[in-house]
Amino acid sequence: MEFPAIDSLDENLFRALEKLSQIWRNRLGQAVFSEDLSLVQGQILIFISQHSPQRNRVGKIAQEFGLTTATISEAVAALTRKGLLNKT
Repeated sequence: MEFPAIDSLDENLFRALEKLSQIWRNRLGQAVFSEDLSLVQGQILIFISQHSPQRNRVGKIAQEFGLTTATISEAVAALTRKGLLNKT
């Protein structure tokens, strides 16, 4: 299989996006850990706040994050126990 050539602009854009992603994860990590949340729990809260209720299903969130439904279910249960999320 042959892949298209990546020019320097594409490479620079990729590196910039990668760096922004890294910065975002670090900042999110600092925020959630200070609130006694896991990174996944923080990501779930952000995802839920930005999407319609139809997309806020365990299966959809798992697919979006590339995680198992069991992992998302555990995180949702923890958020519910902490009073940060209400299951409907």
